[in-house]
Amino acid sequence: MGLKGKIVGGGIGFVFGGPWGAVAGATVGHLYDNDDYGKKSPSVRQAIDDKHYKTLGCSFADSNETIRAQYRKLVKEYHPDAIAARNLPEESVVAAGQRFHEIQVAWDALRKERNI
Repeated sequence: MGLKGKIVGGGIGFVFGGPWGAVAGATVGHLYDNDDYGKKSPSVRQAIDDKHYKTLGCSFADSNETIRAQYRKLVKEYHPDAIAARNLPEESVVAAGQRFHEIQVAWDALRKERNI
């Protein structure tokens, strides 16, 4: 829990509720403390990044253009409309849809991280 959130919450609680408001504000103030919220350790973040690069069949050293080209190639291959046109069995269509979703998630993550 962050001290900053407790202090701010307690101060706001005191202004609006007196001493009991200060206690309540300090108790829940940490919920609004953004200092450490959502941060992941570097090893966890690296594992997530590696998974996304592996999903797209790229590496960290590849250029943005290479990653974009690989993404477009995979999207053309696994797009639901392209799969439907091949008249494949239903389980193949479902598997391709899941793969397409994984590709989209990986692309979104890498696009945001690398500012592509």
